[in-house]
Amino acid sequence: MIIVAPPGQRAGAWRVASGLAASFHRHGRGPAHVVDTLAQLDRVVDDACGAVIAILPSDAPAPPRLRARTTRAIAILDGADRDGEQAAITTAESFADSARLRLVQLAPSGPAARDGRAVTTVPVQDAGPAIDRLARDAAGLLVGIALGAGGTRGFTHVGVLETLAEHGVPIDCIAGTSIGAVVGALWAFGHPPDEIIAMVADTRRHLFKLTFPLRSLLSNRGIRTHIERSAAGRAFEDSPIPLAAVSTDLHDGSRVVIRTGDLASAILASSSIPGVFPPVSIGGRTLVDGGLCEPVPTTSVAELGAQIVIGVSLGTRCPPPVEGRKPFGLLGTLLRANEILQARVDGHAAERSHVLIAPLLDGSSFELPELGSAARFRAAGRAAALAAMPRLRELLPWLVPR
Repeated sequence: MIIVAPPGQRAGAWRVASGLAASFHRHGRGPAHVVDTLAQLDRVVDDACGAVIAILPSDAPAPPRLRARTTRAIAILDGADRDGEQAAITTAESFADSARLRLVQLAPSGPAARDGRAVTTVPVQDAGPAIDRLARDAAGLLVGIALGAGGTRGFTHVGVLETLAEHGVPIDCIAGTSIGAVVGALWAFGHPPDEIIAMVADTRRHLFKLTFPLRSLLSNRGIRTHIERSAAGRAFEDSPIPLAAVSTDLHDGSRVVIRTGDLASAILASSSIPGVFPPVSIGGRTLVDGGLCEPVPTTSVAELGAQIVIGVSLGTRCPPPVEGRKPFGLLGTLLRANEILQARVDGHAAERSHVLIAPLLDGSSFELPELGSAARFRAAGRAAALAAMPRLRELLPWLVPR
């Protein structure tokens, strides 16, 4: 790994390098050697056992032999020295292509992107989590979770997420579809599990707002207000980790992955069941529930940078039959049809996941969300996540049995 720093950021580069070396060791990637000249790098690159981290000045050349051995290049940004910063980026680019280049700023906070490229912020006071994420990135172990659609079954996601956290599984990025987008956003912004349960259960008070049925059976006025209040004016760019919500373009049926802009609008679009709630217009596109095209957004979370993909499916290949043969009402017909459709599309999730968590769930996904069902689904999520831990320990070498 190459770290290129402007003159004023050499001390910061050493902090990053030292943190990365320690993190590589914690993540089971063996010892890491830190050097700060090309001559030292050239001497150890063939002999060192483990990772080699080189701190180089912004005018360092990139010998072809070393360039071929570079797995990642990091350019340290310096807002007070734009010329030095650009020189550092240019030198880092000579060692690694854009897919292997990372921009890092040492500051409490800062812009999430520079010239269209993502920027990792490493806080001076609490650098550990950001450094660990850089180390997992370099080791090919960035963990992403794809939270699937499933209506009331979405309480299951809370059980999965809290169990993974308890066992030391990091979540480096999140993609969510429908209820998965709701829970994923709340988790990404640090809401505790019990609070997420309460916020999702509270949606039932806002669902049934009738409208003149030109575009849908129900209005989204109530649920929009509830989501906007929960999102508190935040944008995707405010999320501490990469976050995406998946919707479907009603005109061409394509998958639409929203990663920037207003959080509330994207979540509303991702969970707008066709016929039940009206479509949502974003960026000139007419969007509805993402479950129509990607019920478990494994492809979307991989596009966020996940190298280890955990999929969480809340459906089955054949949704459970509804008891009795009583005729469905209009709302029940629309919801049941949506459930059957998503179950048919959901079959590819296992193929695109390194680990697929598919809890055994009873009941329909279109029950009203309430605290009574929350406990049942949450417990199912916890059990399924525990069952997945042996496979996760094979993929993530630092995890230990509990």
